[in-house]
Amino acid sequence: MRNVCGRRAFRAEARRFKISDAYTLQSERLRHLLFPYDVVIQYNLAQPRLAQRTGLQQTLTHSGRENQMTRKEIAETFLKLASSGKVREAFAWHVHSKFRHHNAYFKADRESLMRGMERSAKDSPDKSFHTLRAVEEGDLVVIHGRVVFSPELQWSVIHIFRFEGNLIIEEWEASQEAFPDSPNENGIF
Repeated sequence: MRNVCGRRAFRAEARRFKISDAYTLQSERLRHLLFPYDVVIQYNLAQPRLAQRTGLQQTLTHSGRENQMTRKEIAETFLKLASSGKVREAFAWHVHSKFRHHNAYFKADRESLMRGMERSAKDSPDKSFHTLRAVEEGDLVVIHGRVVFSPELQWSVIHIFRFEGNLIIEEWEASQEAFPDSPNENGIF
């Protein structure tokens, strides 16, 4: 294990491992840490996928205290990154190499879903994702969210993620368009 201390050193490490936007990486990945203080990032070069792609491990320390993202936080971060157009970054950080999914519109492999999500982000650049509810139980995380394409076009989406360690290895989803003239006064959100 190596330690890298401080904000400047963190940005240098991000550049070294070819992470394009250190500020986004810092805010998305380390948002729960308080930054005027020094941060110690530990990474393990024995973890080939993470070390090769980013050089970072998901375990972080701050003032001697260990902070680890929960699976629920990982799933939420994955969805926010992917919906904001940072699909490859989301997959590199949070998705297992043996990932599979159950989206009926794409082949069941990781690459097909990633390309589909990239196409969706390109077709709808102003799209946003908002988590409404999140439940974590064992190796499963369920996220109920709202996808806003425009004020007139919104969808309710439920994602179910299965984890292996701290990586998403399987995903299911169900979605429904929110239409204004629904007979249900409670709505779908």
